Amino acid sequence: MSHRDWSGSRKPIIENLTACILAGGLGTRLRSVLPDTPKAMAPIAGAPFLVHLLEKLALAGIGRTVLCTGHLAGKIYDGVGDHFQKMEMVYSQEDKPMGTGGAARLSLSKVESSLVLVLNGDSYCDVDIEKLLHSHETKKSQGTLALAEVKDCSRYGSVTLDSNGSVTSFLEKGTKEGQGWINAGVYLLERSVLQAIPAGKEVSLERETFPNLIGNGLFGFKMIGGGFIDIGTPESYSQATEFFQKRSRT
Repeated sequence: MSHRDWSGSRKPIIENLTACILAGGLGTRLRSVLPDTPKAMAPIAGAPFLVHLLEKLALAGIGRTVLCTGHLAGKIYDGVGDHFQKMEMVYSQEDKPMGTGGAARLSLSKVESSLVLVLNGDSYCDVDIEKLLHSHETKKSQGTLALAEVKDCSRYGSVTLDSNGSVTSFLEKGTKEGQGWINAGVYLLERSVLQAIPAGKEVSLERETFPNLIGNGLFGFKMIGGGFIDIGTPESYSQATEFFQKRSRT
């Protein structure tokens, strides 16, 4: 595995980094409020949720984003098109549900970089992408997961780290209650991690790929004070407008 030189300007590294947004989920839990709309296009604070994600990537200087689509893919393309601001948009469409890992693996034919920024299409976190990159390079990581601190991690499951930031375990949903660090849905992965996923198979990054990387270069990056929200349920979706309105005032 080769690592990039951080001695000079960081900007070219970010510009050459490909982002992949996992936006192919069926959104079954949201169908009561969004029966004909993919989760990524859920209207929030005057714009589709996906637009909020893309604005963050564009602001960071990302030059190319792959949208990993499946369910209602046409509505995502119609809403975004081939460019977002100065960012090139390309599409990778699964013919059947392939899980987060399978979808990310399928997207590799559209990925031009040796490092991939993978984002869940139904969650948002205020991670500093440049700091995430620097942490990944400094630790010579295979994968770096952005972690958010929440008051009650029982809904999400939690992640534990050692003193060096290496991931030591993933606790299932409902295992631990109270405050803790959770997977925030943003992953910086070496291309080789995705290449190791069997092509054409349904694979979960969270349940299969990441646990298999424990002890082999998987690190967590704690977001101190960064906001986090997901829109996976009607309850959390109803809170999203307030979340983005607060962000716009800060």
